[in-house]
Amino acid sequence: MNLKVLSHREFSNVRGLEQLWRQSVTPASGYLYVNYNFDWISKWHQFVYPNGTAFNCEQFILTAENCGQLVGAFPLLIGTLKRKGWLPYRCLYFLGHEMVDHADFIISPLASELLRTQIIKAFWQYLKAHRSKWDEARLHLIPEDSPNLIALLRNLREDGACTHTLSPTENFYINTKNLSWNEFIAGKGRDITSDVKRRLNKLSRLGVYSFECNQESDMDSLFHHMKEIHTARQQELDRSSLYLHAGKAAFVREIMMICADRGELDYSILRLNNKIIAYMVGFRVAGVRYSWNVGFDPQYGDVSPGKLIMYLWIKEAFENSDVSEFNFMRGGAGFKRAWTNSARFTQKLQFFSTNYYSRCLNTVKNLNA
Repeated sequence: MNLKVLSHREFSNVRGLEQLWRQSVTPASGYLYVNYNFDWISKWHQFVYPNGTAFNCEQFILTAENCGQLVGAFPLLIGTLKRKGWLPYRCLYFLGHEMVDHADFIISPLASELLRTQIIKAFWQYLKAHRSKWDEARLHLIPEDSPNLIALLRNLREDGACTHTLSPTENFYINTKNLSWNEFIAGKGRDITSDVKRRLNKLSRLGVYSFECNQESDMDSLFHHMKEIHTARQQELDRSSLYLHAGKAAFVREIMMICADRGELDYSILRLNNKIIAYMVGFRVAGVRYSWNVGFDPQYGDVSPGKLIMYLWIKEAFENSDVSEFNFMRGGAGFKRAWTNSARFTQKLQFFSTNYYSRCLNTVKNLNA
């Protein structure tokens, strides 16, 4: 075994990375595939990264070669932040971390367990040897069952690195095959059953409503309505819509087009008098419906169109023989708990460099904890 770790400052220039990524993160990867596949990250790199992220950052892509063959990648950013508003420190993040629900190292599916372990160890040894480049690592959203996470934790602990595993992020889901819709909904509270019925009756008094799944053929038209509705709702909440960020809006549109071409785009629309008042857009991969982006027209807030379209889309998932699971994607929002207690988790891993500056920062942090 002859592992060699190299560092790159430009994602798109890493030879062989696309092939490795596509071979490693496939539909069989499940939730990791949904928004950590190569197309997702490359479109993030194309549209979001050059238009500004939440902080000053630079790419820091590590690759591992075995006898000249690319076998692993550690796709990172180094972001410069300020502690206490003035003390700068450099933090490692996964590439595209602010636009994904899951992230991980990219390891060849042909790698043996021994080789995988050696690749992770080689990455950690590289980070240790170049500890002057970074002060802290925040590697969030790693699936809890990732063998890469287990291997990295082992290396960190063996070296006595200052390591924390923070509170995991919940990913709620509903198994749509264990029960019929009637059996499932009978077990839900009045906030779902009675309230939805009341609001549907209220909606019907405003005119003719319809619920549609995957029937809009004009993706540009659908995107336009999504942008209008999402922006209006976020403005009502005094928040900025991602659609007002030119790069992020372009990113969402490109992802929709790619997934539509692959037959993976999954969405629903709620109309009132033929006007779209709510939408839910996501993906369907290997029988799982992933709910990604939702919006509703605040003009109709009294009937809770967001709640209604979710009810109808989940109901359709139970009635659709091609759907085995409804996945809410990451986040522990209260409305998800009203629907299900079933959850998977992603881990938040934090560890620190051993350079003198980082040790001082960590000491200050612990003193103020």
